[in-house]
Amino acid sequence: MIFNRFDTKHAKRSPASKLALAIALASGTALTATALEVPAHAQKKRQKGDEQAAAAQYSDAFRETFGPYQELANSETADVAALRAAVDPVRASISTPDDRYVGGNFLYNTGVKAQDPALQLEGIRLMLESGKTPAANLGQYNFVAAQLSYQQEQWADARQFLEAAIANGYTQNNPRALIIESYIKEGNSAEAVNYITRAADEAMAAGQKPERSWLVRGIQQAYQSEMREEAKNLSYLYAMNYPSPESWGDAIVIARAFGSNDDQTSLDFLRLQRRTDTFRQANDYIDYIEFADARRLPYEVKAIIDEGYASGTLPRDNSYVTESYGLAKQRIAADQADLGSLERDARASGASLSTVMAAGDVFLSYDQPAKAEEFYRAALDKSGADRGMVLTRLGIAQVDQGKYDEAQQTFEQVQGARSDLANLWSAYAKQQAEGTTMTPAA
Repeated sequence: MIFNRFDTKHAKRSPASKLALAIALASGTALTATALEVPAHAQKKRQKGDEQAAAAQYSDAFRETFGPYQELANSETADVAALRAAVDPVRASISTPDDRYVGGNFLYNTGVKAQDPALQLEGIRLMLESGKTPAANLGQYNFVAAQLSYQQEQWADARQFLEAAIANGYTQNNPRALIIESYIKEGNSAEAVNYITRAADEAMAAGQKPERSWLVRGIQQAYQSEMREEAKNLSYLYAMNYPSPESWGDAIVIARAFGSNDDQTSLDFLRLQRRTDTFRQANDYIDYIEFADARRLPYEVKAIIDEGYASGTLPRDNSYVTESYGLAKQRIAADQADLGSLERDARASGASLSTVMAAGDVFLSYDQPAKAEEFYRAALDKSGADRGMVLTRLGIAQVDQGKYDEAQQTFEQVQGARSDLANLWSAYAKQQAEGTTMTPAA
């Protein structure tokens, strides 16, 4: 769960400040760098014919300088002081691509033995720049270079090496996660979120799921940085690809927090939370009670209070809840007695918009979605109807009847301020149609 006991009433003013790191960072000790084998003897004489053409092209200066250190470099017992003393002259003698590869290898291995990350990075850079690194090793070597750059906070260089590692088929240790973290460490949360969004889009275009850890990390960064559209989009993808109470709760809470919602829109968000069983705190229930209003929808208010009490989340000593509960129970009997007349009035020729909408809302709240659907359809034809609200509730009534395909088509027609709400309801209908079950996040 990304947001625990999140207060939607204060979401716009105080973004969450303590969000757990959701992915394991592939740096430092995540991959132990081992010494790379020194290539063939640097002083090997050129031979005639094809062998001469294939022979490494070392400069005379490099042969003369590195030759005496070859045995030292290959020694199983490291003389770190002697190796360090050889670094400057070997470095100064490098000129050809083969010099760079072998000299870089020497610097890298000396850095490993001397526990000098900067020297390791210098060495592996030379090897990669030489153009002589075997193709089979390019992915690994670039990742090691990225790791070393990351440790030294050379963020742009780390990303360049990581992209090269990925391009050369390296997939171990989650290199894309390290790219994401490099942006965050650099203080560039916006680009981290943009990178995650692009990666998610690419994965889905290829028929794959986006990496769960990327989505979680992106949601955290987008939310903390108040990147509203990005937070809503990534949380939607999270719920779609990894349905669980955690992901659905995050998607609904974020969409509600970052939207411009009136009370009735908030009520329909809370209705989705109820159906996905993602209430997290007492305020969720209290908001529901307030927006449903025991005077208007007593049956629904009583039901949500009973559920809140049963869950243990809603305190029984809250005076507002207690008063609302008592009022709801008092009104239910009289309310139910009037259902027949309300139904007749709403079906009458020339029934007003307010009468038809009241009938739809009441029958939806009394778990009679077929009748609610009838009256919401009628409301759509009335002048002055709030089309977004009517379509949303028509879709909810269809979901409650198991008419999931029709509900998706209905939600697709919702535009404007309720579009985020409708998108989530449509996603829920789609998952219900597919028989998707929500499982707790790993």
